[in-house]
Amino acid sequence: MPALFTLAELKASRWPNRVGFCPTDPRLLQLANEAQRRLVDMPARWVGTCQYVDLILNGRSWFCCPPGVTTILAAYNAGNRGRGELLNGWHQFGGIADYAGGNTPQWIQPWSGDPAPVFVAEDGVSPVVNDLPTVPFTVRCYANFADDVGKATRIYGLLPFENLPVVGDDGSGGYRPGVELLVSDREGTIDETPSLGTVTLIEKGVTTGPVDLYAVTTDVEGAETETFIQQLESWETTSIRQRWVVNTCPSPCALKAIVKLGHIPVTRDTDFFVLASLDAVGSGVLSLKRHEERAYDEAALLWSQAIGLLDDATRNLTGDRVSVNSRGLALKSRFSGFI
Repeated sequence: MPALFTLAELKASRWPNRVGFCPTDPRLLQLANEAQRRLVDMPARWVGTCQYVDLILNGRSWFCCPPGVTTILAAYNAGNRGRGELLNGWHQFGGIADYAGGNTPQWIQPWSGDPAPVFVAEDGVSPVVNDLPTVPFTVRCYANFADDVGKATRIYGLLPFENLPVVGDDGSGGYRPGVELLVSDREGTIDETPSLGTVTLIEKGVTTGPVDLYAVTTDVEGAETETFIQQLESWETTSIRQRWVVNTCPSPCALKAIVKLGHIPVTRDTDFFVLASLDAVGSGVLSLKRHEERAYDEAALLWSQAIGLLDDATRNLTGDRVSVNSRGLALKSRFSGFI
């Protein structure tokens, strides 16, 4: 397992002093996020950027990956899996097919040679991560941190039966698309939207922590049912996620997958960086600082140092079974079942 580190660990290291920032200087956080974003955006599968996840479909034929995931690299149907084995440090199972990307379906062949394998393919985007109720519903938003109670989100959707966009007050006596929904505390007064037929988009500002959204239906006896439809992380401002479809899917279907992460902003001391090398991020921060100071040669040298540190961290994890070139790309070897 890669040694991930938090913002607090970066602040407590030697890097703030070396860069010339106080650990609480907001510029340190800004440059740390920029350094990680630029490094993660490179075409590389460095340690920390590839993660192992469980995706439970509960009988549905589609799913959305967790926030920050850019693509699925490999997956298999855990329900039909006979056994797994350690092939290299990237994962704890073997015999996995590579995901081709784009809209090309990738067969997921179980180890046992099941005659009816499933396959995964991209299927557009979705504003929610669960099926919406088939009857009119309202939407509620709950805070996980007290500081977020009372903050505003905006829900876009269609009115039930009319197929017309829902609109709300624009603050000046007119109307604008969508309706405002305040983040609620479960123990206090709960705000909710008017009745909706579907949700097309959810927007919010940056929050202290994640917020949870539910679709609420009421039966003829007045009993309420809350259905979880989305969780927006503190840094997420819209709810749109990549949607994936699983064909010939057994019920329930539990996928085990390796995913590639993109840049996930760090905002709190307890947040983890995606890249699992503190010194690589520190070198990246110093490189960006030197570039701002027009010390371009030193900035380039420090950036190369950051890439080299990530290459080394990746080699330490995968051993000699996976080779890494100067761009940080993990190359497929005859020993590896994926990459």
